[in-house]
Amino acid sequence: MISTGKFPGKITSSTLEKFLKLPHTVKLEGQSASKFFKDTVADWRKYAAEETDPARKKMFTDDANKLEKLGNTLKGNVTELQLFQDTNQDHVKGKVYIVGKAADGKLVGLQTTRIWT
Repeated sequence: MISTGKFPGKITSSTLEKFLKLPHTVKLEGQSASKFFKDTVADWRKYAAEETDPARKKMFTDDANKLEKLGNTLKGNVTELQLFQDTNQDHVKGKVYIVGKAADGKLVGLQTTRIWT
């Protein structure tokens, strides 16, 4: 979980890179977190509907429900919610940040890892 001091101005790729003091090799690209959650939940529900193995069907359904709940919780508690990920092609393993501003102006969110295969 990211929780820092008051974030100066609008959250953009470059301001977040500077604020988090990321190495110059990290290049963040942002997108709407709402779109990410909506699209990913829809994909996982589609996979669940197409799945014939009951255990995998349950896994996709459970994951979609959890992700939807996470998205709704974040959207209900922060403004300027966005998803940023390291798009440097040399980094097979990279960080993903889902961030926004709390009511007091502090940057809050989650940090996770993505792996390109």
